[in-house]
Amino acid sequence: MRFFGFLALMLALVMMIVSCGGDGEKNSTGQQKNSTVESSAEGTETPSDRESGSTDVDVDPDETPDGTSGDVLPTTPAESESEPSESNTTPEVSDTDSESSPTTPPETTPKTEAPTETTPVYTEPAPMQYTPRAMMYHLIRDDVYGIYDALFVRPSEFESHLILLNELGYEYIFADEWRLTDKPSVILTLDDGYLDNYTNMFPLLKKYGAKATVFIVTELIGTDGYMTREMIAEMAESGLVSFQCHTVNHVDLRYLSEEELRVEFSESSRIIEEITGRPVKALAYPGGGYNSTVIDVASEYFDYAYTTKSPYSVKEYSAYNVPRYYVARGDGRNQFYNNLK
Repeated sequence: MRFFGFLALMLALVMMIVSCGGDGEKNSTGQQKNSTVESSAEGTETPSDRESGSTDVDVDPDETPDGTSGDVLPTTPAESESEPSESNTTPEVSDTDSESSPTTPPETTPKTEAPTETTPVYTEPAPMQYTPRAMMYHLIRDDVYGIYDALFVRPSEFESHLILLNELGYEYIFADEWRLTDKPSVILTLDDGYLDNYTNMFPLLKKYGAKATVFIVTELIGTDGYMTREMIAEMAESGLVSFQCHTVNHVDLRYLSEEELRVEFSESSRIIEEITGRPVKALAYPGGGYNSTVIDVASEYFDYAYTTKSPYSVKEYSAYNVPRYYVARGDGRNQFYNNLK
């Protein structure tokens, strides 16, 4: 009997152990199910989801009809667009939705044409050109007579001017050849036609290969102290001296009528051309006097007209008011060089 009593007791203990073990499995299974529901609500895939490919999740009974949790405030449209969803899954789009919804074409960057490459055109720089320096002399002699001492430039001074011009490489041009030159140039002019132009100046021109223009008063040709026709012809023939107009009588042209101006210009030019055999195209105003009438009439006979004004006082150059630097007695190399600058 005792044995059967002990066996009954052992059987009761086994039943009790089996009963407790079953309750533990049930509790464990319930906890696992609850864990699965919670993970699905948070958007985490379960093994069954991965097998079926479905992204459906169990809905918590406490959720509101709009799908939000009861303790979470609904987001505004702006917030829902700007803030990413907590769910890591992307909702599937059905074929019907994709066909009925118009697709937005991708943005394209407008094409810009590449700049056309052009070959740069090389422009040859314009060469530097020089305005001729016109120098005005009268007499070339050592001794002085009369009251105008400054007009008498010593032969040694004139020679020093020629030496300087040659050292500096100046080009000599005549008064009727006025033009911009590619190298520094000078126009040596002598007014009136004094005898020393032949006896003192002409030999120095030949010695240094220089050129000069004599503006001659035709009424004084062959008179005391002035050159003869033969001297003029010889000098012109050398090619070193050009003879141009200084009128017939060396009068102030501003006080002449147009008819008188024409006589002064035409008659003096005729005589000079008769002696030299060369055209006369330049004029030097006697005493430097001129006005608009004088210029108008002079333009009918000459291409250029020279004044006694310094370039420092002439603001606007023209072919009929060409200025000249006055060369006076005592002007050595330094003063002459200053006039060239």
